[in-house]
Amino acid sequence: MNILLVEDEPGVALVLEYALNEAGHKIIGPLSTFKSAYAMARCHEADLALIDINLADGQTGPALAQKLFSDMGIMSLYVTGSGEEWRVPHDGAFGYISKPYELKAVVESIEAIKTLMEGQTPAYLPPSLRLFTPAAL
Repeated sequence: MNILLVEDEPGVALVLEYALNEAGHKIIGPLSTFKSAYAMARCHEADLALIDINLADGQTGPALAQKLFSDMGIMSLYVTGSGEEWRVPHDGAFGYISKPYELKAVVESIEAIKTLMEGQTPAYLPPSLRLFTPAAL
């Protein structure tokens, strides 16, 4: 899958990028701001956006996810250590993975999302993946 990676912590972004590349995904980014992520999404075809809740420019991941979905039809998966207020359905988001997380869980979550995008039911959902309903279905 082509994954738009939006993470404001450089170390976390690099580790995620490496793990997702190793799993066979093509990474667009990593990016840390709303503006840069949106611009890259307009230039590159993303299948999914993996978005942190708090972005480096003070914008929010849900605002970016909603814009990506409304303008380009790109669905998102949040990675967050933020509070409960973000753990509710938002347009264009499948759900979230809470930080701290294991890299294996992120890779497995993306595989589950890919299966959902193909119109099938995943055989396995990692325990750290929380899907929104009905946005995830």
